[in-house]
Amino acid sequence: MTITRETYRQARLEQYKNYENIPNSGEAAMKACKSTEKDGAYYEFRRNTRSVKSTISHFQLRNLVWATSKDDVYLLLHYSVRHWSALRGVDTEIMDVDGHVAPSEKHPGSLLEGFFHTQISTMAVKDNFLVAGGFQGELICKHLDREGVSFCCRTTFDDNAITNALEIFNTSSGALHFIASNNDCGVREYDMERYQQYKHFRFDWPVNHTSLSPDGKLVIIVGDDTDALLIDANSGKIIHSMKGHLDYSFASAWSPDGRTFATVLVDGRGSRLCPHL
Repeated sequence: MTITRETYRQARLEQYKNYENIPNSGEAAMKACKSTEKDGAYYEFRRNTRSVKSTISHFQLRNLVWATSKDDVYLLLHYSVRHWSALRGVDTEIMDVDGHVAPSEKHPGSLLEGFFHTQISTMAVKDNFLVAGGFQGELICKHLDREGVSFCCRTTFDDNAITNALEIFNTSSGALHFIASNNDCGVREYDMERYQQYKHFRFDWPVNHTSLSPDGKLVIIVGDDTDALLIDANSGKIIHSMKGHLDYSFASAWSPDGRTFATVLVDGRGSRLCPHL
């Protein structure tokens, strides 16, 4: 580019307008939230490379880059899920979803015909296991140490079926499960040993993100509503509705202590730390 980074940043600050679901929520959040401290040395890049490219087709937070270690990064480039080794500097294709993707294993509920030209909206990688979600409610499950795809299904045939977020976790018994959050107002938990739906909770608005507490007993639900929900992970019963956001939320995370979590607004201006008692 013919301009400096500082000039570009200044122009963006002057011209950019945050996307809002609720009118004027950004201005209200700026008044309600504390100002960010500037000019602090919060972190430094250990290494920077432009040789590895990623594409994110949705303008909201969708978790399409996963670092499973300090040297391993999984990312989406157009219709290709790729692995980049920072240690070896090697970029390897893990799964191509541009054409036909079909499971090589047989499991109840799996779509043996698979999918064609899947547009991935979100994904998750953990413990040698990858789950990719699509704009039409598709789920594609793959073990990184096996050839082919293990399981394919469609969570919903709702007109607004986009898979917004995925989270892989281990249950108290050590079993591998994952949670899918969808725009059809549903949250679904899957058992990855048998590839079966384990739980299904429904809400009054599209769910954008779900986070399971470290002890596996509580779940944070955020979506197209200004409130965040704290629910019981087993029953789906709402324990508490937390207020404070002025627009919809698109991300959430638990502290390792299991007592504190954070939820984040769509425009990134507002965040709320909530104690769990």
